[in-house]
Amino acid sequence: MRLRSTFLHLQRQLEEVPDHGFVHATDDAPAEAAHRLLLGVIEAIPDAVLLVDPFDQIILANKQVEELFGYSRSDLVGRPIADLIPERLRFVHERHVRRYQEDPYTRPMGQGGDLWALRKDASEVAVRITLSPIHAPDGLFVLALIRDVTEERQIAMERRKSEERYRGLVEALDDIVYVVHLTEDAMRGKVDFVSQKVTEILGYEGQEFIDDPSLWMTRLHPDDLPSVTEQTDRMVSTKAPCERRFRIQTKSGDRFYWIRDRVAPILDERGEMASFQGVATILPDPA
Repeated sequence: MRLRSTFLHLQRQLEEVPDHGFVHATDDAPAEAAHRLLLGVIEAIPDAVLLVDPFDQIILANKQVEELFGYSRSDLVGRPIADLIPERLRFVHERHVRRYQEDPYTRPMGQGGDLWALRKDASEVAVRITLSPIHAPDGLFVLALIRDVTEERQIAMERRKSEERYRGLVEALDDIVYVVHLTEDAMRGKVDFVSQKVTEILGYEGQEFIDDPSLWMTRLHPDDLPSVTEQTDRMVSTKAPCERRFRIQTKSGDRFYWIRDRVAPILDERGEMASFQGVATILPDPA
């Protein structure tokens, strides 16, 4: 009875929202039909969905919950939501519940941190959870959308490992390695990465180039700027690698280094140039 009254209250909330696309319960569409519609909507959501009552007990679960947690829905209904939380994290959950009850609104849980849920077989799964409050006559009910992000986190971890390996290799080189995100003006693209070698050679911190995309142009020898601009524009138009040679001044201003800059475009999934990466080698001064 409590579940039905909660859904009727949710239905009335939906009726107050204009143009949301749901069929409303009116004199021509009985409340029972709207109730079934809402259940159908929840069942169709691709994420696991739980409805939790004011006593922190589960009163509704969709089929995705069964797949994610290994429980049947009949096993879950009436259980405290804490049963789906690893024991080591339950005290954190209790604190989050208190805070949410004080200020309930739709929001993701655990921003900036990992969330874990407990399956029936005692294994744990990485999840992302979004909470939505339902203010009903019986109190505050919470609709929780739960997504398995195990694969997503594994991919992110592998990407971090790959980036660390790449960075380690790059930092071991005697050359300056950089990556620039292409903007409307290719000569002032957004610098995404500069290897630490730039500090040893030019005296600048890599972050200085990241903060000021025009910095490197101000250090180019004025006589070399036209040819570098031409070569860069040609690379962008042809999407082909190029080699640029120029002189660049150190931060102290006491000398110019000759640079051989081998640049290669990076294309996106549509075959458009999204960025470019370069390897800048210090050349000996001409005799």
